[in-house]
Amino acid sequence: MYRAQQHEPIVAERKSVGLALVLVLYFGPFGMLYSTALGAITMLAAMAVAMFYFENMFFYAVAWLIGMIWACVAASWSGANTVQPRPECTDAEESSAAR
Repeated sequence: MYRAQQHEPIVAERKSVGLALVLVLYFGPFGMLYSTALGAITMLAAMAVAMFYFENMFFYAVAWLIGMIWACVAASWSGANTVQPRPECTDAEESSAAR
């Protein structure tokens, strides 16, 4: 007789929203590497444009605040989705279910 194997869910570790906020507060987009690498690269590019193109600290500060919000949201979403593998149905189970 076939014995079904138990599948345990794969759970990603949650990231701390407070730590993400502190890292971005002190390190800017480099602190975003904790919560989202793609966001960090995007905000580095946005801040580079803000500093060299606009030459105005207002746009730089706005980009910094957006980065802080983005890091907190990314940290709160991390590990929220658990992947629970579906047990595979074997031929023996299919034939007994069809009866």
